[in-house]
Amino acid sequence: MQQPLQAGIRLVITEDDLDRGFSGNSQNRQWEIGNYTFLNPQIDFLGDDRLRVRVEIREGDDPQTTKLAIESGLTVREGRYIALVDPQIQVDEETVSPQLLDTIFGGFDRTIDLDRLTPAGAIVRILELNLTSDRLELAAFVRLEEMKEN
Repeated sequence: MQQPLQAGIRLVITEDDLDRGFSGNSQNRQWEIGNYTFLNPQIDFLGDDRLRVRVEIREGDDPQTTKLAIESGLTVREGRYIALVDPQIQVDEETVSPQLLDTIFGGFDRTIDLDRLTPAGAIVRILELNLTSDRLELAAFVRLEEMKEN
């Protein structure tokens, strides 16, 4: 029986890295998902484990875009849960009230479970996450079981 692949990973990403990644992925800095086009994505590291994501969204062939900005803190729990801390959303530069967010999302607990995002046979645990004004630093453990062919 073969042993699973296990690795410790340390990753450092800067805003410049993300800008190059966005630009390299598409000449126009746009992506289409379903009937929506996402234009000019930008991620800003704010320090104190907070970030801001900005994007313009166009629906179908409508030339008008909606500007969306989401700012949130990030924290890691139990190595597998990434929680949004005090998220704030702006639509066309108007802040969405926390009460409206709670009404829209109801019981949404603003937590991402890494186990739901990883394929069967894989384990990812975040050991450390630091977000400063100029970089995101991540230390993680990854384990991949032998993948069986069908």
